[in-house]
Amino acid sequence: MFPYRDLVSKEGFTWILKETGVFIKFLPEAVTDPRLITCMLWKPGKGSPPLEDNESLVSNVIELDCDDSNDVVFSSIEVALTHSAKCSRGYELVMKEMTDTDGWRDLETLEVQPSDLQRESLGWQIELPFVQAKITSFSRYAVICRLKSYRLRKEDSEERSKLTISVPDFPGTCLSISGSRFPASMDLVIKVQEISNEALEGKEVLVGPIVHITFTSEAELSDPSQVSPVIISVPIDSQKHQTEFSKMSSRHVRVFFRGGKDASGKWVDWTKKLQPKLENWIVTFKVDGTDSFQINRLLECGVMLDSSTKPLEAEKLFIVDSSCPQQVGFFAYWSQKKKKMEEEQKQGSLTLCCFPIHMKTELKKEISSEHGFLLCGEAKSARLLAKGDQAFFSLSNGLTLADNGNVIDYLPFKFIGDFIFRKDYLARFEAPKIEFFKRENDKEGRENLCSLLLHPVTPFEDRSPVVSREKLQSQKQPPVCEPSTSVKSSVEDSAEIKELRKSTVTQRIAVLCKKHIGNCWRDLGAMLRVSESDLINTDKDYRYSSEKGYAVLQSWRDMDGCSGTVGLLVDALISIDEKRIAEELLDIVREEKRGESQQKDDRSEEHQELCSSPVEDIVREEKRRESQQIGDGTEEHQELCSSPVEGSDSYQTQTNL
Repeated sequence: MFPYRDLVSKEGFTWILKETGVFIKFLPEAVTDPRLITCMLWKPGKGSPPLEDNESLVSNVIELDCDDSNDVVFSSIEVALTHSAKCSRGYELVMKEMTDTDGWRDLETLEVQPSDLQRESLGWQIELPFVQAKITSFSRYAVICRLKSYRLRKEDSEERSKLTISVPDFPGTCLSISGSRFPASMDLVIKVQEISNEALEGKEVLVGPIVHITFTSEAELSDPSQVSPVIISVPIDSQKHQTEFSKMSSRHVRVFFRGGKDASGKWVDWTKKLQPKLENWIVTFKVDGTDSFQINRLLECGVMLDSSTKPLEAEKLFIVDSSCPQQVGFFAYWSQKKKKMEEEQKQGSLTLCCFPIHMKTELKKEISSEHGFLLCGEAKSARLLAKGDQAFFSLSNGLTLADNGNVIDYLPFKFIGDFIFRKDYLARFEAPKIEFFKRENDKEGRENLCSLLLHPVTPFEDRSPVVSREKLQSQKQPPVCEPSTSVKSSVEDSAEIKELRKSTVTQRIAVLCKKHIGNCWRDLGAMLRVSESDLINTDKDYRYSSEKGYAVLQSWRDMDGCSGTVGLLVDALISIDEKRIAEELLDIVREEKRGESQQKDDRSEEHQELCSSPVEDIVREEKRRESQQIGDGTEEHQELCSSPVEGSDSYQTQTNL
């Protein structure tokens, strides 16, 4: 867990945590007095909500806590999380909140685009969409993507002879059942899942969506006739294939079921028993619950139009992904075993990562903080992947595996959804290029997902690949943030120091001292009461430590204005054991004061010249003429006529000039 803290007042507060993809808004009057709010980021696993079939975790898991939750108006607190899901037909995004009993409840969820939050998150360049909800307590939150559920309860409907559920996402899909005998204690739930026809190109087969049917009741269904018969209608395909398959008729329809009382998990062809009808590209059939394949707890139904001459296996046609497709990123980094990079055989460890795109920032930060010099690269997959999908990779001729026994194109690389998939290989490095691709079933070809190039990256704090002479020199000296070892400090309560402490920290002073406070900018910001969210955003927005130091000073200056004095800054530095930097700060301010004083003196002399009297102007003009006459004479004449005193005066004049 990575905690972030900030103070929320009665006036309201907008909290943006860029690294974790979190946007939290406290409306005015959400709290009655200032409260300390803590936000923690959980790593996937133990802190995640439990997932059912056809559910995927598509966001980071965060937890909010408060030092005092009394009198908090939770309806005035909105939480928005970025996610990596790409919802297709039949899916929905839901933010879940953990309850006191370790269960999770659904929150009323709203899908939000980055542009919708742009007014309150200026400068936050992010492409991932958000899911937003009002919370009901300080707890744990996450976003899941799942199939939509359409539920039918008898008590929710009027007394009718027939109960019907329709699915708006799939026009033509409906399920009807007798209302007179349907038990009042039972719920009927259906979910519809779209199946891609891309893998069926050229096979003269069209596959409709899978219909998941569930009956839930307080007791076991003793009499199956209570839910019989069930009339099911399923649309077969979109209009783009209707011209190509225009001659299809009811005799080409095949209906498959799995589930019910059959625990084998295999698809069974029920076409002959059901006698399905095809009309306007909608297949309709009747299921008898008392038959051998009776409806029990869960029943799945698949429909296809088949005009092929060869028998096809349903298992290869009804390929059901248990999770929603997500935007996926690939990351690769190579670290050398030996320290010298100029060796001919550069052998080291090649690590490849596959992850949902919402985890990108934390992954890069973790890797950069763990390793020193790296060669790394990243890319986004051109195709969405679902949990369990396998990808493969290939290397350029200059980047080869040290273990020549491996056939690279057949090494599996799996996307596992809510976790990061990593694999390490021993590799030799020359020309850094890696390609990721997906191998098509029953095809020799392959579909490229993305390619990436490895490039030099230095440690996370300073990612510049070029090490300057100044940095090399500083590495030989004690760290800047170490306490001063001098016995006597120049920071004393002298009259001069007192005057320096009263000075306001100007923008020029902030620029001059930013390189001194770069390595301790975060601790200094905390002592200067810069908010935790500002510190996190500073760490995200700026590359170098000196830039972060300057940003912290600017945030403090914007907050305190003229009351942001040198004395306050010096005290803050001393409180974090940075007395040496405090002394350097005073030296900078002292030089600035001297420079300002010199400029005032120069302006005073200029002003005196401009304001001189006419008599002084005449005397000055006469001296200029005399000097000109002396310059026109010969050197010999000057030597004969000049006196030691005049020579001395002349030398003094030149010196003054």
